[in-house]
Amino acid sequence: MISISIANSSFRNKTGLKEYLSDELQARNGLDVIDDAELASVLIALFMSRAHKVAELGERTIVQWEVKPNQNGVKEHQCFAALLSDSSRIHMSYHKAVDAYCGEPSAEDRQ
Repeated sequence: MISISIANSSFRNKTGLKEYLSDELQARNGLDVIDDAELASVLIALFMSRAHKVAELGERTIVQWEVKPNQNGVKEHQCFAALLSDSSRIHMSYHKAVDAYCGEPSAEDRQ
């Protein structure tokens, strides 16, 4: 079994990391600010593993993380969003970010 270390956290495998992030999303309501430093550190590491997200970030900085509901307000489809220094947001699919972190980049990241 391959364990995953990210930020200062360890998970038994990729599925364990995805389950942790899913649980964190489900525990929050849309537009909640992430005030958990450990979770924020994990999110930053995942974000930085996605080349096209880093390119989209550009010169801006991540100010904080939020839970963003989908456009229909369905809780099961929430995502993490980085609130940026210019007040804009970049949404992040934790599934794709975990895959990229584990060396399986999406087509978007390979471009």
